[in-house]
Amino acid sequence: PSTGKVVWRGEEATERELHFAIESAKTAFRDWSQKGVKERIYHVEQFGQQLHHRREEVAERISQEMGKPFWESLVEVDSVQSK
Repeated sequence: PSTGKVVWRGEEATERELHFAIESAKTAFRDWSQKGVKERIYHVEQFGQQLHHRREEVAERISQEMGKPFWESLVEVDSVQSK
C-alpha cells in the first residue's frame, strides 16, 4: 500500500488448494467456452453493471493498494466497464 498501512492480510494456499484452484479454472473455462456468444455477452454485461454499482469502492481499493490518486483509479475502473 502507498501509506504502508495493511489493507488486507491473507494466508498462502496449500499445494492441495492450488491444484484444486487450477482444476476448477480448467473446468470453468471448458464450461465457458461451450456457451454461445449471446450468453457470454450477457454475463460480461452483468459484470459491468456490478462494477458500475461498486465503482467507487473498487477505485478506493486501487488507490489504497497502488497509491494512485482516487480520480485516476476511477478512470481505471471506468475503462474496464467500457470495454
